[in-house]
Amino acid sequence: MNVDKRNENRLEWYVMKCRRATDVAADIAAYNSNPALQEQDRIADYFIPAKTIERQHVAKPASDARQTMMESLRQESALRSNALRNTLRNFVFLQIRPTGLAVLAQEPWNGENKRIFHYRDRSGDEVTVGQKMMTRFIEACMEFGSKLEICTVQGSRESEIAKGLKVTVREGAFAGLEAEVVALQYKSDGLRFTIAVKLFSNGSVAYVHDRKPEDVIISEQDSYVFNADFIDRIEDSLLTILKRRIKHKETLEQLEDNNYQIRSYYQLRNAGIDKKDLALRFDALMSICASMLRSSSAKAKYTRLLKRRLREMRQQPAGDAVRTRSLAYLLSALFLSTKDPVYRDELKTIVQGQLPPTDILHRHLVILRWLK
Repeated sequence: MNVDKRNENRLEWYVMKCRRATDVAADIAAYNSNPALQEQDRIADYFIPAKTIERQHVAKPASDARQTMMESLRQESALRSNALRNTLRNFVFLQIRPTGLAVLAQEPWNGENKRIFHYRDRSGDEVTVGQKMMTRFIEACMEFGSKLEICTVQGSRESEIAKGLKVTVREGAFAGLEAEVVALQYKSDGLRFTIAVKLFSNGSVAYVHDRKPEDVIISEQDSYVFNADFIDRIEDSLLTILKRRIKHKETLEQLEDNNYQIRSYYQLRNAGIDKKDLALRFDALMSICASMLRSSSAKAKYTRLLKRRLREMRQQPAGDAVRTRSLAYLLSALFLSTKDPVYRDELKTIVQGQLPPTDILHRHLVILRWLK
């Protein structure tokens, strides 16, 4: 590490590697909880891709049966997802200061197969990642799954990318970022292509496969759009974990894995979302994350924010369906955060009287009824 960076002692995301990356999460948590550790030396945040990207089961057809097209697509998707997990299985991303790295290096567990060491560029320098790109990378790992491939670009592959058409990603984890088309494929239902997004400072590239023309834009004037389907998946996952937690059906291992998943979602809290009702719903979900992580400062922050949004919403005309759902999301998150039964009672009135039985907010109400 160069002298200037060590003297600045700035908090940064460092790209690290470890042979047993999935096993060090508990050690990192124990390191951070050491009361003797100085605040500036703590790990502010961390991300271990192999714990987020679960290994997929690859179904094998019976020897006397032919695969259907859907079975074939599922098998291909699982193989790609597992390949991505294998590519990233040794990576550990730490948001930490140089002094913290020095202390971490002296930890008794940080050795042999659990040793955390720097991932370096071609010049031998430690690779760091900016906060915005780190947020995008975490989103991509969770969102694109089997359609994402990470590799280090070398030589001729770089020149191939330079020849591609420049586009801007329209939605999802890489929304607003410039990419280049690197491969075209014509299928029965239209054009498909692969785009390349440059990551980190060492020439690593994310290849996102099976893109359609509507997934990208040529102009850079479109506003940032956050994928609603991605938020749906976050909500479904959070409710599943919350139900198990309230009913006390988590093992210690599941508790650790679930907290890691919630932390991964909470790292997305600064994502920009243009659509107001989607942004409000996302804030409510981030508040739920804060409550489940038992972070008093984060809970207080989101409680203040959601109460302000609630006051603003009550001043709007009643009867609008979008307003009704937004109000329900605020009430659900505020009850979980404050345990004030007034919020749950109003949520019950709205959900049972104004929303269709298929709305996911019914699931919110059922789960919160178990919370005493």
